[in-house]
Amino acid sequence: MNEERRVGIELEFHGLTPIEAAEVVANHFQGEIHQKTEDAVEIQTPLGLFETETDAQLIKRLSEASHKNKQSNNINYEGWLKKVIETASKDLVPTELVCPPITASNIDTIVELHQKLFEAGAAGSSESIRFAFAAQLNPEITEITVDKVLNEFKSFLILSDWLKDQIKIDTTRVLTSYTADFPTEYQKMIFADDYKPNMSEFIDDYLKYNPTRNRSCDMLPLFMHIDEERVKNVIKDELVKARPTYHYRMPNCQLSMKSWTIEVEWKRWLVVEKLAQSPFFDDLCKLHRSYINNLVNFGDRSHLIELNNYVERLR
Repeated sequence: MNEERRVGIELEFHGLTPIEAAEVVANHFQGEIHQKTEDAVEIQTPLGLFETETDAQLIKRLSEASHKNKQSNNINYEGWLKKVIETASKDLVPTELVCPPITASNIDTIVELHQKLFEAGAAGSSESIRFAFAAQLNPEITEITVDKVLNEFKSFLILSDWLKDQIKIDTTRVLTSYTADFPTEYQKMIFADDYKPNMSEFIDDYLKYNPTRNRSCDMLPLFMHIDEERVKNVIKDELVKARPTYHYRMPNCQLSMKSWTIEVEWKRWLVVEKLAQSPFFDDLCKLHRSYINNLVNFGDRSHLIELNNYVERLR
């Protein structure tokens, strides 16, 4: 694979409507705006198609119905209901920016866009306890083999507490369980010495214990890409789309913090992949196995010092 690797990026924030955010994107990239509804906007740019939208399925559906009513001169009941719901949930429903797949060398342009959004009034999850907003990375898979995918997934689980400690997870994300931990019993199974599945077995085991999008490293898009029928037999959620990527759901989108950028989070993700190829990966698997077998609850973070020592060796 000689082409430069790409990563999808999604940001949630408050303070800008979809059309206001789209104008910032269009100005930054010299793009062209196409407003589908007042809650969904597309921006065609030299980097590809960006989208800004209200991140609430009910409001989006009402917005689409309202748009059709206006075009047909029908009574706009949906538009009225939408405004009532929007008023009640104003501080809870974010605007979401969905970027096209960006090459790794172009991530700095998204960092610049992030700054432009902040200057225009976008607020992240650190602004208020009410703002349960997130950022998401979709790193493109470089090789789809069960050994590579399983090892990188296990590496993520090993470093999960370290990542949360680095990100400084907000209380709102804990309360909403947006990025739930993977079940302990599932982790015990996949970290066992004799767990050597083929890809179909790996997918089946994942679906048995994790039939949900609500995971910090959501594997459903990748597994849908690998074996769509197998996943659809279990998962009926229409929001799950096939993608040859991991789906890393970060617990925060800290647009207002100068020390936070999506590039920092990308580099943290690369630590996960680097660990999976490191000479001490097996040692850390044993450490994690001991941790989950003896853990009373996931509030214990005594192993973070040892994880930090290993991460320093990776750098």
